[in-house]
Amino acid sequence: MGEGEHSPGPEDQRFVIRPNRSLSWRGAKRYFGLQALASAAVALPLAWLGAWLILPFTAVALVAVAVSFYLVLLRTNRIEVVWLTENQVAVERGRRGPEERTEFPRSWVQVVLEPAEKRLGTNHLFLRAYGRQTEIGAFLTNEERERLARDLARAIRSGPTGGGPR
Repeated sequence: MGEGEHSPGPEDQRFVIRPNRSLSWRGAKRYFGLQALASAAVALPLAWLGAWLILPFTAVALVAVAVSFYLVLLRTNRIEVVWLTENQVAVERGRRGPEERTEFPRSWVQVVLEPAEKRLGTNHLFLRAYGRQTEIGAFLTNEERERLARDLARAIRSGPTGGGPR
C-alpha cells in the first residue's frame, strides 16, 4: 500500500504519492548486519575445520543480499507530487528532488482511470490533455489508484477556474 498526503487548501493544492516503505534504510542496514553476523557465525567455524570453500560462497550470498536491498530500497524511495495551481496541473517525479516535470493546462486536463485488462490485473491512472499523457501512482494498489483518481478529479473540477471539459 502506498502513502499519500493531500493539502486541501483553497489556493494551490498538492497530492504527494509514495510507495509503501515498510523497511527503512536504517532497518535494512541493521538487518544486513545481523545477516552478516549470522553468516559469519556459521561460515568461520566451518572454515576453521577445513571447509574453507564456504567463505567465498558466504561472501557472494552477502553481496547478493546487499545489492538486492539497495535496489529495492532505491526503488521505494521514489515520490510523485501532483500540483494543482489556478491555471495548471503539474506532475513532478524524483527521488531526492524533482527529476522530471510534466505540466498540463488545468482547464483541459482529464483524469483517466483505465481498467485492468485481466481480472487480477492492474488498472492505470493517467492525466491527459492535448494528446499528451502521464501515468501516476503506478506503484499503488488498484483501490488506492481509484481513490486517488476520484480525489484528483474532484480537486481539479472544484478549482478556481471551475474546471473545463471532461
